[in-house]
Amino acid sequence: DRKMDMYQVAKVRVPYGASTLQVWAIFDRETKQISLEPTTFLVSRIIYNGLQNETARGNAYLLTSFLNTLKKNSKRWDKITDSEMRKYLEGVLFKHRNLTAQSIHNHISVLKTFYSWAHARHLCENADVFSFNMSNEILEELELANADKNSKTPNNLSTKWISKPEFDNLLNHNPARNLFEIQRNEIILLLGYLCGCRAQEVTSKHNFKIKDINLAIKRADFKNSLNEGFELKIIGKGSSGGKVRTIWVPDELSQKIQLFLKNPKLSSSKHLICSKQGNPLNKQFASTLFSNFKRNLVINGDSTEKWRNSNRSFHALRHSYATNFVIDKGEDEAAKELLRTRMGHENFETTRIYITFAAIIQQKTKMQETD
Repeated sequence: DRKMDMYQVAKVRVPYGASTLQVWAIFDRETKQISLEPTTFLVSRIIYNGLQNETARGNAYLLTSFLNTLKKNSKRWDKITDSEMRKYLEGVLFKHRNLTAQSIHNHISVLKTFYSWAHARHLCENADVFSFNMSNEILEELELANADKNSKTPNNLSTKWISKPEFDNLLNHNPARNLFEIQRNEIILLLGYLCGCRAQEVTSKHNFKIKDINLAIKRADFKNSLNEGFELKIIGKGSSGGKVRTIWVPDELSQKIQLFLKNPKLSSSKHLICSKQGNPLNKQFASTLFSNFKRNLVINGDSTEKWRNSNRSFHALRHSYATNFVIDKGEDEAAKELLRTRMGHENFETTRIYITFAAIIQQKTKMQETD
């Protein structure tokens, strides 16, 4: 429990020349005194190495984490051995806290710099014996985990893919309280899940203009296909202002959009996705909204392990759209090409990732059905 930690970080002002300098300090809660050596290290990094204040703050928290672990085990920072340092890296950071390779690297970087500084000032004798190494097995695990996190491999997609029942459950946890925002928020998430839109595409001033939507609905109605949905052009990623692609708005979402268009609050807006006052929304709105849906789902205790422990973001809706498209449409060449254009992929190899993952899901489903 961090509230019981012996060492804590606080912002203080220290004398510096004719004025004062605002720095991050490490306090000993027991003695109510500044922990001298670690704080002096942080101050020297700001003054002599030009460390930015926020970076110094991060350094302070990483160093405090280390000092608190030592305190709980009745160890002193200037007396520990290489073996004890290794136990901290492997046992605490990797096994207990389950930190990523990058996070552990950040801890090591701060500790190396701190002990190098302390050794140069004869504050400890054993700083030069620290190898800061971990076992090959753990290094391999970290490397694999890092590679998986930064890729779009099927294994990585398995944590991000949202099944239809999961998505329906998510929609039940709308953070809004008034009808306008409830309808709008639902449409925003459906644009990701049913159309494959990116978060910033949903709120872009270039997309989902009411006049364009009304025209698309009229065209579909003229073709007697409105009961299936309608096509709509949007501007996505790409140079020179972005790349135009056509998305398909299925009947389920089409009906919700047509109902929302009747809301009087939209009368002063040019865009479907807007505030109650008819103003455009910021670029981060859709991403933040997804996080709020997810938070409500978890807080209410109505979530699976995937929701509680995953890094699912709005983009998971786009991943899910592509995966579900393959599952529903099959893997013939026409369907593959249609998915590529709907997603706006320049390279078919990107589309192939979803085809492979969809095959894995279908195989698992078949195996469960035969059990």
